[in-house]
Amino acid sequence: MKRYVTSKISAALIIGIIFWRYLRYSYLLWIHRGREAYLAHQGQRFDRFMATPHTLGLLFSAILFTVIGAGIYELLALGISTTLKVFADKST
Repeated sequence: MKRYVTSKISAALIIGIIFWRYLRYSYLLWIHRGREAYLAHQGQRFDRFMATPHTLGLLFSAILFTVIGAGIYELLALGISTTLKVFADKST
């Protein structure tokens, strides 16, 4: 049971670190581009995605991203658990 919990926590930490790196990269990119470029981009995003409702598309994409995210998390946890089992078997 301990290996299972450790692999779940490790998978969550790895996904969190990857997401943090992506956000940091995005922030640094917009800092480099400047305030005016950021505001122009946000205006275009609003006009493209927020001005007209896309209820079915939003629902479909939310379900799809949730399933993909959960699948990646579970596969990563399984890989870490398998790796921990291999190393535990070698050490005994």
